[in-house]
Formats: sequence, structure tokens, C-alpha cells
Amino acid sequence: MTHENSSLKRTLTPIKLWGICVGSVVSGMTYGWNYGFSYTDFKGMLIAYGIVTAFYITFILCYSELATAIPSSAGPAAYAEKAFGRFWGYLAGLSVVMEYLFAAPAISISVGAYIHMFFPPIPALAASVFFYVLFVFINCRSAELGANVELAVTLIAVLGIVLYCLAEMVHVDPGRLMTSSQPANGASGVLAAVPYAVWFYLAVESGAMDAEECKAPESDMPKAFIASVLTLAVLTVSVLVITAGTASTALITSTDSPLPTVAANIFGLGSPIVRILGGIGLFALIASLQGVMIGYSRQGYTLARNRFLPAPLARLNQRSVPDRALKWISAIGLVCVLIGKVNALVCISTSGSAVMTLLCIFSVFRLRLRQPDLKRPYRVAYPIVPIIALLMDLVVVSGILISILKQGKLIFIVLGIYFIAIVCYFITRARTSSGSSPSAGQDALERKI
Repeated sequence: MTHENSSLKRTLTPIKLWGICVGSVVSGMTYGWNYGFSYTDFKGMLIAYGIVTAFYITFILCYSELATAIPSSAGPAAYAEKAFGRFWGYLAGLSVVMEYLFAAPAISISVGAYIHMFFPPIPALAASVFFYVLFVFINCRSAELGANVELAVTLIAVLGIVLYCLAEMVHVDPGRLMTSSQPANGASGVLAAVPYAVWFYLAVESGAMDAEECKAPESDMPKAFIASVLTLAVLTVSVLVITAGTASTALITSTDSPLPTVAANIFGLGSPIVRILGGIGLFALIASLQGVMIGYSRQGYTLARNRFLPAPLARLNQRSVPDRALKWISAIGLVCVLIGKVNALVCISTSGSAVMTLLCIFSVFRLRLRQPDLKRPYRVAYPIVPIIALLMDLVVVSGILISILKQGKLIFIVLGIYFIAIVCYFITRARTSSGSSPSAGQDALERKI
């Protein structure tokens, strides 16, 4: 049953927001990134990681400025709309949905791979579908329940990553890390590995979609964002160095569950430490599945609320959860679970992230130029930071484009998604012109559906 009051409840604290941000990403350390070794070696991956980390640190500072100045569940859609107009807001919102929509099935597929590895009688596909549907159900129950579950599984997942690093540390062979003086395949190999390094951080910005559910967004969001990206930076370099130092690239790229696979190669598949690591790795995947579902349901809800998507998707259930947006977008994700491949899903997801991050950074410049008096509770202290973020983002986008081109027809899928979405925008332009603006934030939420 749906009710007419469209107000989201303010229940999120900084620690819960940190849980959503880190939880949305932490599974990226347990799978996905390993395919970067298909294009380069450890040195190349380390350079790719350095580029991506420099970008995300500067980007998240810029993003905090936008999120506190325009605290809306629309997130990037609101920022781009306020800076450039409705079309660019729509494009940014579409890119966020695309980023999270394709990340969710990739995560689910890896959940199935983890479960099948330790319980062979359970088919991987069946496990993937079961957990996908289960977390749609959990998210439909209440926003606070979803955030509490997210925080719990995120804490367990972070502890699991730390345990993995401690267990593997003594087995690191420095010789594996320094096999050549130059990265394999040179600069092109490094750039091709960039999208998989992005997977270490993809969706860390998801907390912005919960701005209207934060108790004090102007102070809470910068704290949560900065703490999240620093947490991820430390965990990521530890996982990268220790995994590459204990296993061959052939083994690392041979599986959708690299951490337990590498651990099993050392300790044996049936060893207690491997089973513990596998179980905790599963928590990391579940944390990210939960986080990206929160993200795409809020973004889909906001786009529908502003007439970019069918209006019924903007309705909330009796628990103030955007269940219709969640269910319909999840239905598309479930199809991807059934037919998708993790490698391709990672590239499509990161392409959405690339468009979103560019629009956000350009929005920082535009709003500073055109609206210098806009209230900014948090402002990046050094003017050079947005410039560094833009330069690093251009490198990241180049790497994502190279990786997509290396996969042949994948570029046509990405371009096709954007082409269809843009055509739909102009078809419905007259109808949406009378709708509310994503940047209207809380005022728009009080409108009757």
C-alpha cells in the first residue's frame, strides 16, 4: 500500500552514513579489481591505483562542497541541474542509476561465486538470485533497518579485510612485486587497468543520495565522505600489495572470488582461515549490494519525483521507503544477474561513474563562477583541488574508454543506453518542463504525488 506523504525520514547519523559509503564500496576489494591484471602487472596496477586514489581524494572534497550546498536525495542530478540546467541534471541522474544498476548484478554474481566455492551443491546462479531478491525485500522494509544492516555488515567486512591482510602478510614474496622495471604493456596497460582500480572506490559518493535522510547533512556528510575515502585508501593498498605478493596474476584473474582463492592456494580450501575469510568476504559483498540498492532506489525515486521517470516510481510506502523505484530498477538488475558477466558489468558501471564525476566537477567550477554567494557550509580550502580532480578524472575517463574499446561491442551498449535515454528525455520534455527541479531538495519532497 502506498501513501501520499512523500517525506523521507531523517534517521541517519555520521557513522551510519560512513557505513553506507564504505559498505557500498568494500566489496570492490574482494572481486572485480583483479581483472586489471589481465592488462598489466603489479607495477601497472599500483600506478593505476595511485591515479584513481588521487582522483577520489580530490573528488570527494569537491563532492562534499556540492552535497552540503545542495543537500538533496537527487545527489549529482541536483548539482548538475543547478549548475547547467535540467537536461544535464537528468544526464547526471541517469549516470548514477547506470553506475549502481550495473554494479548490483556484478556484486550478486560474485556473491553466488563465493557461496558456490564453499558449498558446491548450491548453484552459483541460484545463490546470486536469492541474495539479490532478499536485499530488495530488506530495503523495502524501512530505511533505518537498511542502514543498520548496512553498518553491521560493513564493520564485519572491514574486519575481514584486515584479517585477510594479517593472515597473508607473512607469505608475501617481494620478488613477485618487482618482476620488471616497467609496467607490462606500458602506459596503455596502465590505462586499461584504471576501470578496475576505480572498482576499489566506485559508489563511495552514494551517501549523497541519503542527504534528506541525514539528521544534520551540512556537518555529517563531509565527515562521512572524507573518513570513507581514507578508510578505503588504506584497505585498498593493503589488499593490492598482499594479494599480488602471494599469488600469480594467472590465479588472481581466474576467479570472481580472488581473496579466498588466493588464501586457499596457501592454506588449502578446507582450512579454517580460508572458510572464515570466505564468510567475511561474503559480508563485504552483501554490504555493497545493500549500499548500491539504497543508492539507485533513491536516485530513481528522485528522477521520478521530478518527472524524468514515470511518476508512480516516486511514491513511498507506509515506511517512507521508495519501494516502487527499488523494485522496478531491481527487476532490470535481476535480468543482468541472469545474463551478465562481471567483467562487462564492471566496465558499464564505471562508464556511468565517469560521466557522473565529470558533471560534478564541472558543476563545482560553474557554481563558483555563476553563484558565488550560494551558501556553502563546507568549501574546499585550496582552489587547486578542483583542478587536480578534473585532471585526474580526465585520465580516469581515458582509461575507462580504452578498457571499453578493448571489449569490442561493449562500447555500443554504453552509447546505446545514453542514446535511448536522451531520446526519451526530449520526447517527454514538454511534460517534464512543468515538474519540479532536482535541486529543489526538501521543498520538492513535500509536494503531493
